[in-house]
Amino acid sequence: MKIKLDFVTNSSSTAYVLRSRVNGYLPVIKQSYEILNDFYDRQTIYPEYAYIVMEEGDENSIYNHDKEYALNFTLKNALSFKGNSEIPITIFSMDLVNENPYDYPQLDLSIEILENLFFKQLKIKTAFQLFYQAHVDGTSGDGWDGGDSSMGPSSDYAYTHDLFKSETRIGMLSVLDSSLVPEVHTMEEPMSFNEIVLDRINETGNEIRGTK
Repeated sequence: MKIKLDFVTNSSSTAYVLRSRVNGYLPVIKQSYEILNDFYDRQTIYPEYAYIVMEEGDENSIYNHDKEYALNFTLKNALSFKGNSEIPITIFSMDLVNENPYDYPQLDLSIEILENLFFKQLKIKTAFQLFYQAHVDGTSGDGWDGGDSSMGPSSDYAYTHDLFKSETRIGMLSVLDSSLVPEVHTMEEPMSFNEIVLDRINETGNEIRGTK
């Protein structure tokens, strides 16, 4: 169980892990991916294909408010077919599991990693957009949902429903002029609206049944 030092108690705690996935088509990257060998050791890297797996932090990182995550990403040159035309593209995907979303919010960490890869390492200058999706990958501790305590690495959520509603996110990441612009939304707003509608339906239904 991972608990920050400033939240240590004798009671049960709450903790969670977030996962995000990013994927999309990029204008073809023409330079060899072997340039990535300068930044990543012992990886699967070829001129037109790269698969990178890396980890940062260890089991003590969360105690020190440091990053702790597992990451993999793929770059692959391919062809997109439109009618009789062949259009060169680069297929990109990234999977990020964040063990410390309390100090390093999932979207911020994803953008930091992507900007480093695209702009500093590959020096991409073309415009494109990527699909972004994030969700809760796991919870731990006995403090959830009315347990012994809602204390933990983050005191933002005491109930798993609120956690899943707030941390499930979807949207786009647009790369323009060597900057990454997120347009990402949570599920909280549409779910809250639907809850209001359902409450009104239930209230109306109860009144109708009560008059029969």
